[in-house]
Formats: sequence, C-alpha cells, structure tokens
Amino acid sequence: MNRRVLQQSEIFSNAQRHIEQIVTAKTEQQIISSCTQIAESLEMSYFSHGMMWADDFHHINFKIISNYGRDWLEEYDNQDYYQVDPRARECMTSLVPVFWNTEKPYLEKLDPDAREMMENAHEHRVGSGVTAPVFSFQDAKGAFSFGLISTAGLAKQKKQLELISPLVNYLGVFVHQALMTLLKLENNNHNVLLSEREKDCLSWAADGKTISEIASLLFLSESTVKYHLRHAMEKLGATNTSQALSIAILKGYIQPILK
Repeated sequence: MNRRVLQQSEIFSNAQRHIEQIVTAKTEQQIISSCTQIAESLEMSYFSHGMMWADDFHHINFKIISNYGRDWLEEYDNQDYYQVDPRARECMTSLVPVFWNTEKPYLEKLDPDAREMMENAHEHRVGSGVTAPVFSFQDAKGAFSFGLISTAGLAKQKKQLELISPLVNYLGVFVHQALMTLLKLENNNHNVLLSEREKDCLSWAADGKTISEIASLLFLSESTVKYHLRHAMEKLGATNTSQALSIAILKGYIQPILK
C-alpha cells in the first residue's frame, strides 16, 4: 500500500511541473507539448482531450487535441466519431474515470455504431486507456484521456491505468480550462449581463409559471414581469420567451437554485 501511495505522489509531483505551462499556454501546441511530456513520464503512448460546446440546440462544436497520429485524428474528425464514441458517451453520465480497450469482450458490449468506431480505432493501433470527464461552469464539456497503442498484457495495463486515473481527472481540468481560454469560451457566459430580476423571471418561466404567477411569486406587477422578460429577450437576441429560455439554459445564464 505504501508503495502505491508513493507512486501516485511521484506521479502528481512530476505532472505539477507542467501544469503551470498548461494554464499559461498561448498556443495549442504548447498544451500538446506539455501533455506529451507528462504522457511520456507515465509511460503512456499518447494523450487526448476532446471538448464539445453548443452555439444553439442544433449546432454542436467539437474540438480535439492530441499527440496521436494525424491519420486517426483526421478520420475521427471526418467521421464525426465524437457522436458515437462510447468513451465520450459514458463520460457525459459519469463523474469517475472510464476504463476501455479495443478487445472483443469490450467491443461486444457496445452498440453497432460505437463498435464500428472502436474497431476502426483498433486498426489505427488504439489499444487501451482511461478517460475522465471534465465539466465546467460554462457550457463546454470535455473528456481527457491517456492511452496505450497495444492491448498486450491487458490486466497489467489496467493496473497501470488505475494507478494514474486520479491524475487523469486532475489534469483534465487544467487542460480543459486552458483550451477554453484559447478559444475564448470562458467569457461566453459574461457577454450577456442579465439583471437578477430578469434571471428570476426567466427561471420561474422555465418552471412553467405564467406571467400572473411570476408576478405573485416575486411580489411584482404583471407589467413589471413583462418588462423584465422583454429586456431579457432583447439582451439574449431572442424573438420570443421560449427562445430566450432556450438560450438562457443552454448558455448557463439561469440554473437550478440549490438550497
């Protein structure tokens, strides 16, 4: 047990030296270079970080950075594999790292589209790995991975991946934030400054309350509620309340209140 703790301590210590370079990176290549060095120190074949964010409900943006071979990355992008990637899917509903491989027992559990994608990955020498979800306060979701290009000695690989899995969670947050900064996504939620009353009115409207009910709940007149909703619509560039709600929810301007 003590040896395992020591190993993880060394893993984090080695990675920490690169984190400052990641968070202050001015280019994607600087992030890739730092993550590549960390991967090499962990005896991993490669790293990757994928990120998705939405402009609206029908337009999803996807961005991936990695030191893996260009042929596979281009194929992944051209085939829109992020839509069927089982690792990404699982990360969207998980808070813990996801372990995966391209061997038959794992593939047999997948749906046809995901199986085809992972079989193609296997042909490009994608072997096994660990992927951790990254969630931000903004509207971008990510998944950070370390992987190996072979599945030889899969049981031993699984132990190695389990050992570094806490770092995958930890490091993914910094890479995700650095990418958001470079893509200027971190300020998306500050471009529209809704007043507290506008947020209140939108939040109650999202719960299905009528103008009259919102007025009663907020101790306002109905005309005042209409005034706040109209101004919120103008700020959000919406043509009606429904669209204003969609934008406000999608961009995170209004969120459930935790008490």
